[in-house]
Amino acid sequence: MRMICVSCLAVAMLSGVSIDANASQITWETAVPIDDAGAFVNRLGSLVAAINSDTAGDDAIINGVNFSGISLESWNSGVSGAGGVTISSNATEGNFGSTFVQGGGPPPTITDSAINNLISSGIWDSQTVTLAGLTPGDTYIIQVIGNDSRNGRHEDFVTLLSDGVNDIAASLANGTVGQNPLSNSAPTDGDPRLPGNAIIGTFIADGTTQTFDLSGTRDGGASFDNGRAQINGFQLRTIPVFTGLDELVHPGISHKRSDLDRMKYMVEAGIEPWLSTFNRLRTNSRAQHTYSVNVVNQDPSFVIEYSDASDGWFINDGTAAYYNALMWYITEDTRHAEKAIEIFNTYKGLRRNSTGIPLRSGRIWRIIEAAEIIKHTYDGWDPGDMQEFADMLVFPGYSATTVPTQAIQNDDFTFYWHIYNGDPARHGNQGLFAMRTMMAMGIFLDNPVMYDRALRYLRGQIHRPDDLAYPSGPPINNNEITSCEFFDEFTQNGFSNAIPDYGYNEVISNYIFDNGQNQESSRDQAHGMGGVGTINVMAEMAWNQGDDLYGHLDNRPLLGLEFYVRYNLSFAVPFIDQPLPWEPTVESGEYIVRRDRSGRWRSRLINPAVNCDQNNNTRGNDNLSPIYEMTLGHYRDRMGLPSDDYKWLQRGQDYYHQEVGFVETEGVVTDHPVFGSLTFHRVSPGDPVSGFDSNGLPQFAMHMMPGTIEAENFDHFPAEAGGQGRTYRDTTPGNEGGAYRFDSDVDVEENAEGDVYIGLIGDGEFLTYTVHVPETGNYTIGARVGTQVDGAIIKLSVDGVDKTGEVPVPNTGGVTNWTNMALASNTQLTEGVHQVRIDMLGAFTLDRFTIAAPVPGDFNGDGLLNCGDLDLYVGNIGEDAVGPLAALDLGGNGTVDRADASLYVLFVVPTSNGQIGTFLGDLNCDGRVDVLGDAFALVAHLGNATTRYSDGDIDFDGNVSVLGDAFVLIGNLGQSNLPN
Repeated sequence: MRMICVSCLAVAMLSGVSIDANASQITWETAVPIDDAGAFVNRLGSLVAAINSDTAGDDAIINGVNFSGISLESWNSGVSGAGGVTISSNATEGNFGSTFVQGGGPPPTITDSAINNLISSGIWDSQTVTLAGLTPGDTYIIQVIGNDSRNGRHEDFVTLLSDGVNDIAASLANGTVGQNPLSNSAPTDGDPRLPGNAIIGTFIADGTTQTFDLSGTRDGGASFDNGRAQINGFQLRTIPVFTGLDELVHPGISHKRSDLDRMKYMVEAGIEPWLSTFNRLRTNSRAQHTYSVNVVNQDPSFVIEYSDASDGWFINDGTAAYYNALMWYITEDTRHAEKAIEIFNTYKGLRRNSTGIPLRSGRIWRIIEAAEIIKHTYDGWDPGDMQEFADMLVFPGYSATTVPTQAIQNDDFTFYWHIYNGDPARHGNQGLFAMRTMMAMGIFLDNPVMYDRALRYLRGQIHRPDDLAYPSGPPINNNEITSCEFFDEFTQNGFSNAIPDYGYNEVISNYIFDNGQNQESSRDQAHGMGGVGTINVMAEMAWNQGDDLYGHLDNRPLLGLEFYVRYNLSFAVPFIDQPLPWEPTVESGEYIVRRDRSGRWRSRLINPAVNCDQNNNTRGNDNLSPIYEMTLGHYRDRMGLPSDDYKWLQRGQDYYHQEVGFVETEGVVTDHPVFGSLTFHRVSPGDPVSGFDSNGLPQFAMHMMPGTIEAENFDHFPAEAGGQGRTYRDTTPGNEGGAYRFDSDVDVEENAEGDVYIGLIGDGEFLTYTVHVPETGNYTIGARVGTQVDGAIIKLSVDGVDKTGEVPVPNTGGVTNWTNMALASNTQLTEGVHQVRIDMLGAFTLDRFTIAAPVPGDFNGDGLLNCGDLDLYVGNIGEDAVGPLAALDLGGNGTVDRADASLYVLFVVPTSNGQIGTFLGDLNCDGRVDVLGDAFALVAHLGNATTRYSDGDIDFDGNVSVLGDAFVLIGNLGQSNLPN
């Protein structure tokens, strides 16, 4: 759901910490040094206010941002920014006026007067900064720029910035404090400007007001309030997040359109493991378009009430709808789409739910997956039926303000009102199942509030201000009712209202502890795996909407799987570094004793069996569950993490391949990411995009070859996770070009004509693109480039194999003086989906690149018929008209010669679909239309020809002649220079 420029970060709900309902935790990045170029000034998003603490009012324009001077009084009373936001402080002291070296006069010549103005004065005592008038749901970016102008006092001062929820001390203890080093060293001739640093923080506004504190340390120590909390410059920027109901990616639950494309094209190409996995899917009884939806024949009430008797029918039919939706997209057989619709229509009249616990309703997500695919890829689902199905999911109607209490008490409701609060009274997997269905439902229903209700809860955030509150707490528990060596159990006696949005076992930090142990590991292994696996399934859903739940709390979902797999797999298989089954214990520090958030269970010891029954040992029973493709596809293939981070997942997959094969199968449909080696097996870290919609959301679609790809449409990677080093490498922070997309550091520019292209290229940068080649064969590869320097280099590789070598970029005389250059000709590419990577060296611009079938007559291999081919026409062919070259004998004299070359320009070049269309009339390829060149070339080569040469018959008299066409050519075109 996040727009491409967002860096939305998690807000951890910490036990024992009071959360201000009008504050959201600020996540601070590492401070960066102030530099001459001004790149330290962030330009992401829209500017709210930029402040320079110079009482003289000197402005400083740095990196396109104008820092307006203010006085201390203005700062205290509130500086007005865009959108009704005010920024104020309770600071009482400031060092105003350009006193660079206290008492010592000005330093040597300042190399950058704007940066000089910015850091020459400061507001420097400890203070609280208040931001008021914020828009809830918007993402804000804070930047604090600090430099202590005093010289020779103390070294290594650090300004500490709180996380906005906790004070400085708590932020230090939690590791969430921002640290901004301040230098007090004297300026020198070599570095006349006093150095300093800038730090950026981000938060999503939960209310209209946000505060954060600043204090200073002395000599870099851990104490604070002994040094300066210097602010020389400050800016606040915003990136809208919640822009309406059209901001969600579709299809976008577990599979984006580009994911579906990858499945389809790899199956068509017969490539493994996609093909064999698809063959397993297509033979599954529930994947048939002949599947019998006979639930009504069993009991008509089953399609009215979701009950203990009917839930199995609904889940089974919902799975069939999902499998048929996949079959429809891959095969384009509409009978599969119609079968899915038949299932939707069968259940669209559900109006009651008597299944008891939310877990039961949390098991229906597959039918929502199916509906999402069909809704956005097939036009045969009647809009009225579709609306009835959507209404059924939230019956008696969705609301973000009012709970239909009476309907719930009477079981006159369906799914949303059964799952909207998770399940605070039970083990975490049950509420996680509910959250998974709620997240899927929110995406299908185009409801970002519902989607965010699940996402924010998992992250431990408070509820959105435009949504219902989450359950309060803490729980009320009294007597111990069960105790064995593995856990203690207590009664559940209700919930307190003392802490709103309390956060129960579904919160990731509550379910997966910081050592990887999960909340249910003392219960049994199957439920523990179900909970951790469900979190990872939701992480994939969130990723498709631009949210990095996978990376939450330093990849906590991965840590949970690693713990689970290590404990269970080591029981079945010995390894060199783990020859005996791993036994995490409290004594070894590898197991944590903890009371869960429901208050009902205290974990004491990891449990190889079920509850207290040690005769029912289940340890290792699920080693062969299909849980590996999706998670390894993310952490290994998308993120490229070190192999030690996913060591046990990789070992689990290797064991699965050994025992089951390379095809990941169905597993438990309510629990597992089924047929993962078809649905989640990847070829590249990022995902292909054709562009971005009006909300800035990526439009996921496979790049089809042969074809042309705009360079700015490189593979998408959620900004929150960062594509640097994965889908691109850029040597400068932020999009310095300031155009088109802000999900990366790639510099995208736009010229006056509206041309968007990759600019400001630096040595060692690269871009990646995911493409589909429909047929194995030889292809030409070209690029449209511009540069005003010599020595630039471009190289293209496919799936890591160099296809072009390093090709010099021609000096075109300007960065937007475009030319089409050839990178390779007759290069073999194989059928299927591939990752293309373009590596760049030197200063040039890249507009687009083309992969095309060889074009007869395209002698320079740039994919176009143009003047660049003219000199090679005779040089490559010679005076030889033998065999297929006879087609190039345009003059018809039995020989390929220079006369044909001129005819080639006249007749072949202007009819090509390339750039040369602008050169119509430039018959001698000298870049001009002129009398002595082109007009007489027309007559010299054609004479008084018949309509065979009608392309040159400009006066339409049926002949090409001097008195007619040559002078018309001159009259119409004159001696004009041609456009580039």
